[in-house]
Amino acid sequence: GYDAGPYVFPVSQAITPVAKSSVTGLVTGYSIAPALPAGLLFNTTSGRIEGTPTAASVQTSYTITVHGPGGTAQAVVHITTTASAPTVGYDAGPYVFPVSQAITPVVKSSVTGLVTGYSIAPALPAGLLFNPTSGTISGTPTAAIPPTDFIITVHGPGGTAQDTVTLSTTADAPTLSYAAGPYS
Repeated sequence: GYDAGPYVFPVSQAITPVAKSSVTGLVTGYSIAPALPAGLLFNTTSGRIEGTPTAASVQTSYTITVHGPGGTAQAVVHITTTASAPTVGYDAGPYVFPVSQAITPVVKSSVTGLVTGYSIAPALPAGLLFNPTSGTISGTPTAAIPPTDFIITVHGPGGTAQDTVTLSTTADAPTLSYAAGPYS
């Protein structure tokens, strides 16, 4: 027998294994149907469910079958995997970058949860790049912009979270000089 649950397991955290509470008779193996959520494993020798879920899933009933020379027996367990929205933090700035000079990359100061990618809005000024995998702003600006709020969104299977970074780019005024002379 198995405790039917329901079991609720958070994504990205190793579960406490689900094991049989009792079994009688000669056992030759175990099977489960349908397939478990991604990251969870079923041990066909011990009948244990273990692992670390990697994706959220709705509550599903799983039928575990114990096999033996005298036949089979079944038990049902109910499992849900949940993903919480990730969180992200950046130093808000304001960042002021001179045009035509490579910037010190703007990186996140913190992130929690399972992250599948990043996005930014509005688009960065010419020459600056946003990495959708790491959430980093880098590059060399080629045009001046006034202070602008850029919203960075972190995406995960449990939802999204946002943080704002303020940056501007400045172009120095041109300089002009002539030799003092005398000219003839």
